[in-house]
Amino acid sequence: MAHEVKRDDRRNLIIVKHSDRVDRDDLWNARLAALKMLKDGEIPRILVDMREGSIKVTTTDRFEFAQSHNKFFASRARVAKLIKPDDPHRENHRFAETVSLNRGFMLRVFEDEQEAERWLGD
Repeated sequence: MAHEVKRDDRRNLIIVKHSDRVDRDDLWNARLAALKMLKDGEIPRILVDMREGSIKVTTTDRFEFAQSHNKFFASRARVAKLIKPDDPHRENHRFAETVSLNRGFMLRVFEDEQEAERWLGD
């Protein structure tokens, strides 16, 4: 397992932290773990920290994962993905952001944690 999922009640966030090699199963399992942490009626606000992970999925897997968010989350859910400024997979993360946004799901990629948290709080 290359991820840790925890609830931060102080910041009212669910934090998914990926490390090591992140494959298709890690993405799906981390999302399911985050969903289990939501309280009844809560609007999901999730910070996905990819700064210590290296994503290793195909373009097809990335597309399928990104386009499926609406099936799992409430319509007002927000997911902020945090990457390193020099992330070699930056364009892949942006691709997932575009696929999600094109389907009406609020997912944005950030390099600054405070900026990501501000956006999640809007």
